[in-house]
Amino acid sequence: MKDDKQGAVSLMHTFWFTDKNVTAELLGLPLEKRFMVFARGLDRILETLRERDLIDVIAFAEIFNEVDGFEFRGGYEATNPTSEYLNGIRLLHEQALGFLRTRHPDVLFAVDTMMADTVLDVIPRNAQVWNFHSYYLWPVYGVFEQGLMRADVDLNDPAAYAAVRRFLRPNVVPFQTVVDSRAGRPPLKEDWYRRIWLYRNLDPNAMPELERLLQEHLEKNIDRFKQRATDAVVQAVKVRNELFPGIPLVLGEGASYCADHRLRWEERSDAYWEVVEHAARTWREHGCWGAVARTNSGPTDPVWQEYPERLQRANAMFLGEKP
Repeated sequence: MKDDKQGAVSLMHTFWFTDKNVTAELLGLPLEKRFMVFARGLDRILETLRERDLIDVIAFAEIFNEVDGFEFRGGYEATNPTSEYLNGIRLLHEQALGFLRTRHPDVLFAVDTMMADTVLDVIPRNAQVWNFHSYYLWPVYGVFEQGLMRADVDLNDPAAYAAVRRFLRPNVVPFQTVVDSRAGRPPLKEDWYRRIWLYRNLDPNAMPELERLLQEHLEKNIDRFKQRATDAVVQAVKVRNELFPGIPLVLGEGASYCADHRLRWEERSDAYWEVVEHAARTWREHGCWGAVARTNSGPTDPVWQEYPERLQRANAMFLGEKP
């Protein structure tokens, strides 16, 4: 962030750690009640922080992560919604944000979307921050994933993944085993079952070759990935200026994604850091208030121990301390 604020509060992925009965209750909420129920939960969190004299470290708070991607939470994308329906969702979100803004006038409240080019009808107009996401380096992994995330690809058939078989362990864990392991728990989106299956089956002995493949793919396409980072923020500024002129822009998620913690080529790759530094300059030049340097920039990111100067340089570029 470009000031002394420390972080954001979001009720994201709540069902990962709640009791099963609570999870069922939350996921069973009808859409017309969902925003206010979670807004009241966020209100309680903020009140607790206030009681402990911690409220002043909050940069902004948001009710939901990626509100434009509600389809896997029983929401609108799967229903081919009308503009009237989407506007109804927007009004519910605005009502919940209004409640929070009245309760906590000293806290900024954000809308969080999974992309800059988003479903405009559903975006609340009374948000005070826009937290957009841009995984501009995610497609690097497409050279390995080989279209296997598509629902029409039968991962129980070895012929479907023959092109990447050399990277997988000798005894492949069947795809259906991964699906069945989540029985009785909230469902995931189809493509995430597939990603878990693919990376769960990586053969450690094949990882050096896979890392070379990924790095070479990035190096050959480095200008395309830089352009993806630029295009995302240009689109975000355009939409921001149309919907809520002047509110701060934050890139709250981005870069590549956490495919497998054992793959460490990104940290060592000069090409990777060249793209990240380009993105940091781009966020700064377009007036972003805050941004993540890479997908995992938190205290557990191994870069802090192995290449801290890399993250520090990217941060200095975003702050304008380096060209």
